[in-house]
Amino acid sequence: MSTPAERATRALADVARMLDVADRIVARGYDEFVGDDEIAYLATKALLIDLQTACGAFDEEFRAARPRVPWRELKRIRDRLAHHYVSIDKDLLWNVLVRELPVLRADLLAPDG
Repeated sequence: MSTPAERATRALADVARMLDVADRIVARGYDEFVGDDEIAYLATKALLIDLQTACGAFDEEFRAARPRVPWRELKRIRDRLAHHYVSIDKDLLWNVLVRELPVLRADLLAPDG
């Protein structure tokens, strides 16, 4: 059985990889994201669900040490994406990609937590 620190290390690596994928989606641009090809949009939805799932590996001590991370909001967006997928606006997801995830990266992956 792994320790909480080992689980957190693995989850942080997973989160970093997912955030790198989010950066690649953003690099393709807004027009591609909102265009007729739904691949980037659907990939973003899956990525955000997986991101929150990975964050579920963090124990309470880890979370408490990172008070700037919006833990509750991550759970809410995951639930909304998973259960109310038809009503998810592309612009909302784009804003999460370009505004919220860079902040999450800094707050979660910064060496000082």
